[in-house]
Amino acid sequence: MNQEARRLVDRLWNYCNVLRDDGVSASNYLEQLSLLVFLKMADETEQLNAHRPPADHEHMLPTASEWNGRGWPELIDLEGDPLEEAYSKLLADLGRRSNLNHHTTLSLIFNRARNHIENPAHLRRLIVDLIDKEKWRNARSDINGAAYEALIARSASDTKAGAGQYFTPRPLIESIVRCMRPTAYDTITDPACGTGGFLISAYEYITREYGDDLPDHDLHRVRTKAIWGHEIVPATARLAAMNCLLHSLGDPTGKPIIEVGDALAKPPSGTPAWS
Repeated sequence: MNQEARRLVDRLWNYCNVLRDDGVSASNYLEQLSLLVFLKMADETEQLNAHRPPADHEHMLPTASEWNGRGWPELIDLEGDPLEEAYSKLLADLGRRSNLNHHTTLSLIFNRARNHIENPAHLRRLIVDLIDKEKWRNARSDINGAAYEALIARSASDTKAGAGQYFTPRPLIESIVRCMRPTAYDTITDPACGTGGFLISAYEYITREYGDDLPDHDLHRVRTKAIWGHEIVPATARLAAMNCLLHSLGDPTGKPIIEVGDALAKPPSGTPAWS
């Protein structure tokens, strides 16, 4: 992890310690980071749309005509109780939308999501002073992905978090992936993916070893269709989906590469159950 990623980890983790006094656990803090970072990424996407032809516009959240300017810009402008109320309502509304369509990354991340940071001053500081200061889409994926995974690792080692069962140490993952030597034409799944470490490591290995020689459509297949996982705990699946997105794996507007459920409940099909 480079110096800039370490700086980001230290800033975000130190704030986790602040929120402990409000009764916010490390795992709940990570969940709120996932939700807020997704909203920030959606806002950055809308800003990119301003420089693209309308046919190329991408929307991670409902379009402006549907959403009436809600989302990150709304949260940035508010403070005090109106901020906490607006954020809680935003999560509830996105959760209701997720019930209408269970097969999108949006639905996976926001299904049953709720606000755990009830102190408006602490919520505003997290939004304005920490998350809004960073760029989260594309160009910094190596930094932000490494930082987010390091936060998961710290949460797993936190005695109050109880998340160690969902996090396999990165050196062990990388050693196993190097032994398996996945290619761009394999299909790769993890039936108990936890926070997505094996999926991410396999994707990084493929892009590192073969990325320069692969046509765009093959790279797109690897990123959105060839790699997927199952996780039985919904909150952990949310972390896995966000972890993958911050490593450029998966499509924020498409079908999720993480399925919530028991991988042993039915025989493997060779393709994602939701494809």
